[in-house]
Amino acid sequence: MKISSTVFGASELALRLPNLLAFILYGSFCFRILDKYKNNILIFTGLALLLLNPFLIEYFSLARGYGLALGFAMGSLYYLIKLEEDQTSRNFLFTMSFALGLSLLAALSNYSILNLNIALLFIFSADLYSLIKNKTIHLDRNNTIILVIIYLIDIIILLSFINHLVVLRNRDQLYIGGESNFIEATLTTLIFGSIYMSYYGEIFWIRLLQIILIVFSFTIMYQMIRVRYDTFARFALLLFLMVMATVMQHHLFDILYPVVRAGLIFIPIFGLLLLFLISHFSDLLKGRSGFILNIGVLILIALPLSYHFCKNLNMTHTIEWRYDADTKATMQVIRNYVDSRSADDGPVKITTWSFAVPTMNYYRDLYSLDQMQPVQRDEIIPGADFIYCFIKDADSLKAGLDYQIIKTNELSNTILLKRTTLN
Repeated sequence: MKISSTVFGASELALRLPNLLAFILYGSFCFRILDKYKNNILIFTGLALLLLNPFLIEYFSLARGYGLALGFAMGSLYYLIKLEEDQTSRNFLFTMSFALGLSLLAALSNYSILNLNIALLFIFSADLYSLIKNKTIHLDRNNTIILVIIYLIDIIILLSFINHLVVLRNRDQLYIGGESNFIEATLTTLIFGSIYMSYYGEIFWIRLLQIILIVFSFTIMYQMIRVRYDTFARFALLLFLMVMATVMQHHLFDILYPVVRAGLIFIPIFGLLLLFLISHFSDLLKGRSGFILNIGVLILIALPLSYHFCKNLNMTHTIEWRYDADTKATMQVIRNYVDSRSADDGPVKITTWSFAVPTMNYYRDLYSLDQMQPVQRDEIIPGADFIYCFIKDADSLKAGLDYQIIKTNELSNTILLKRTTLN
C-alpha cells in the first residue's frame, strides 16, 4: 500500500491495488489447480467453491492484508499439489521452497495464516522422510545444503513472526477472537459470513454446520483406513493440522480462536478438500453411478453457490465494515464546511466513535483539511463542532445540547450532527 500510494498517489484505488492484483494471483492459481480436471462439472464446482463465496471475494477489494494473504496462500497450496507430479530431488526442493516461501508471504500479509506454514513444514518433512526411506529420492551433498538452507530460512522467519505475536499478546493486542471452541468461534462465524446478506432460515446454517462437520470427520476417518497417500490425503492432513494447531495454541498460549475474517484461509482449504473428495469418488464410480454423482454435485453444490453469489452481488459496502460505508460522504459534507471558513475562524473539532477515526483522518489528510483537528480515538464528547455517531445514539447526544442533524446515512446507520452556533 505504501509503495502503491507513492507511485500512483493517495487514492482509494491506489491503496486497494495490491489486493486487486492479489486476486489475479489467487484466481490464476485456482485455474491452474482446476486445469488438471477433464470433468466440466468438477471444474465448475471447483470454481464455485473457490471463487463464488461473496464473503471471501470482498476482501480482495479492501486496503487490508487479507487479499494478499489469500493470494499467496493459494500459491502455496498449488505447490503442495505439485508435490505429487514428479518426485525427484530437484523437484521436491523446488516445490518445497515455493510452497513454504509463499506461505511465509501469506503470513507476512496477515498473521492469522501463520499456521499454514507450520502445517506445510510438517507435511513436507513427513514426505521427505518417506521418500528417502523408500529410496524414491536421493539427496547428494548439494541438495542437502539447499535443504538445510530452506529449513533455516523458514524457521528463522517463522520464529520472528511468532516472537512478534508474543509481543502483541503481552501488550494485550490480540484481543479479536473467540474463547468458546473452534466450532462456535471459527466455523460458525465463517458460515455466517459466507451466508452474507441472505437469510435462508435458522435451520439452514445449523444443517450446513452439521454437513461440514460430517464431511470433515468422514474424510479424516476415510484417510485413516485408506492405503494411498496422495494430494487428497495431504489436504486432509493439512486441514486437520491447522485445526489442531489452532486448538492447541488456544489451550497452551491462551490465544483466541480466529473469528470471521481471521479464519478466511479455512474456506479455500476446505473447498479444495471437498473437491478432492468428490473427484476421488467420481474416479471410483463409473457409468451410471458416476453420472448420478456428477448431477448431484451440480445440483447440490455448484448451482446453489452460483445462485447465492449472484443474489448477493454487492458494490456498496463490506459486511465487516458496513458502519464505515458512509464515512467518505460524511467527510465531504464536513469538507465543504471547512473550505467555506476563513483561517481566522479557528480549527474545526469532530468527535466520533473509534470505528470512524482511521477513515476520517485519512480523508482529512487526502483533502488537506488543515483547519480540521485530527480525530482522536475518544468517546463521543459533546461540545465539538461536529458529532458523527450511530443513529441510535443521536437522541441521547442531542438531549440538552445545541445540535442539528445535517446528514443521515441509512446504509451505515450513522448520523452527522452540527453545532447550531456554527456559521
